[in-house]
Amino acid sequence: MTDTTGASGAPAPLAYLLAPVAGFVDAVGFITLAGIFVANMSGNTVRFAVDVGEGEWSDALTRGVPILLFVVGVAFAIGVVSAIGRRLTSSTLTPLLVVETVLIAGFMLVGTLVYDGRLSTASSAQFYVLIPFAVVAMAIQTVTLRRVAGVPVQTAYVTSMLAFVGEEAVEAVAGRGTPRGVEARRRIKIHGGVWLAYLAGGGVGAFLAHKAEYMALAVPLAVLAIVLVVFRKPARPEASAP
Repeated sequence: MTDTTGASGAPAPLAYLLAPVAGFVDAVGFITLAGIFVANMSGNTVRFAVDVGEGEWSDALTRGVPILLFVVGVAFAIGVVSAIGRRLTSSTLTPLLVVETVLIAGFMLVGTLVYDGRLSTASSAQFYVLIPFAVVAMAIQTVTLRRVAGVPVQTAYVTSMLAFVGEEAVEAVAGRGTPRGVEARRRIKIHGGVWLAYLAGGGVGAFLAHKAEYMALAVPLAVLAIVLVVFRKPARPEASAP
């Protein structure tokens, strides 16, 4: 996948803000969209395979459509990045985050105003109207940020963050008392921090979705507004630890 950042990438706080946004939206989507993941395509892929294997074609479609939408969303975001510039600057970050914000706002408003906050059922018209908003938003975030403080990250799904933490834990122990060990511990803090931020966002999102349905999405929208204001300037390279 095209890297949208430079060698060092964006400052780490940006990842700590975007990860809970994805966790929050994924949790709200899971609750309101019939148990479908809008950011985690690994889960949808497994369920799609199971449904196909069991001949449950209607259920398979509800898992297959989000996967296709995710690919389309990633392709769209990559196209924007390629057209504007490959490095993370205000000219690449801002347009993608604006589109993500509009899509999440659409998810919230259509779910609330058109469907009166009702939870969708699998294969319903409501499901197929709402699912593109959430899935494409998360696909765009997948492309938006790929590296912070010289470390590869992923804020829209976090399996890779846990894998990195496991690898770096071994490096930290093996390189104890050496620059290699210091660098491994720095990376553990970043990757572990992104995972914890995603977890926190998901927990808060699930709690508020049961209270406010789609209107709970006002929270990640507020976070994205803060990101757009604070990180408008081009990201500056950060020096890595020795």
